[in-house]
This record gives sequence, structure tokens and C-alpha cells, in this order.
Amino acid sequence: MSVIEKSKAEIPLSFPQNPDFAKLWLGETISFFGTQISSVAFPLAAITLLEAFSTQVGILNASAYVPFLIFTFAGVYVDRSKKRPILIVSNIGRSTMILLFPFAIYFDFLSIELMYIIVFILGFFTVFFDVTFQTYIPFLVDRDHLVKANARITASSSTAWIIGPGIGGFFV
Repeated sequence: MSVIEKSKAEIPLSFPQNPDFAKLWLGETISFFGTQISSVAFPLAAITLLEAFSTQVGILNASAYVPFLIFTFAGVYVDRSKKRPILIVSNIGRSTMILLFPFAIYFDFLSIELMYIIVFILGFFTVFFDVTFQTYIPFLVDRDHLVKANARITASSSTAWIIGPGIGGFFV
């Protein structure tokens, strides 16, 4: 088989050939959409439900990024730890925080302070997930397929960036 024929061969990134990558890709695609939806839904909900002021909305948005400044040691921790458990715990933590939001609305205990906490903790788990995610992909796919794997993940991210905010606005 020539080099050209090999490059045209089926890349084992789909579910039957590489189920671990396919699961990670699907999970990260869902996570991308969740991030984009919540990035619009949280501030809009703060404004519409809690009548938050612009300063409060600014603090809410900043709360998502403060963990990136505080937990700079995440990379060192991730390098010295097993990656899969960090990914799983991080996504469970992030989904729990996102689900806490409608739960708080339904049971009428939502406050701007609670939203600050939810967004901060969401940011905390995102720091660890993002650092781990970037280092985990090379363990799942061969070096020859790394570019295609990253391209698929980037395509999912781009799609979420385009569609996600509209969905978030619709939910609110």
C-alpha cells in the first residue's frame, strides 16, 4: 500500500474503531454546548430573574475566570495524576453545578451570591478539565491521527460557539 493509499484509509476515530476517543469527543461536544448555553443563560437569568445590576453581572462573568488565576498549579497536579479520573470528576462537578441552577430556580432559592458560587465552582472544574483534556487526547489516538482528532474537537467547539448562545437565550 502506497503512502497516498494509507492517507486515504479510514482513520480510526469513529466509534467502532476507537470507542474511547468517540466517547471523549461526544462528551466534550456536549460540554462545549453546555458552556456556551450557560455563558448566556446565567447572565440573562441574573438580569431577568434577580434584576441584577451591571456590576453584579460583571462580577458573575468574572467569577468564571477567577479560578484560572487562582488554580495555576492545576497543570502540575494533572501531570502527576491519572488523567481519566480527573476528566470524569471534573465533568460530574460541572454538570452538577449547571443542574443546580434550574433546581435553585424551581425551588425559589436562587440568589446572585449563589450564582457567583455556582459559576466559580464551575470555573474550578473547568480549569482542571481543560488542562487534563489537552494532555489526554494523545493517549487515546495514535500520533498519525492526532491532527484529525483535534480537528474534530475544534469543529465541535466552533459549532457550539455559533449555536450555543442562541440556545441559551431561548432557554431563558
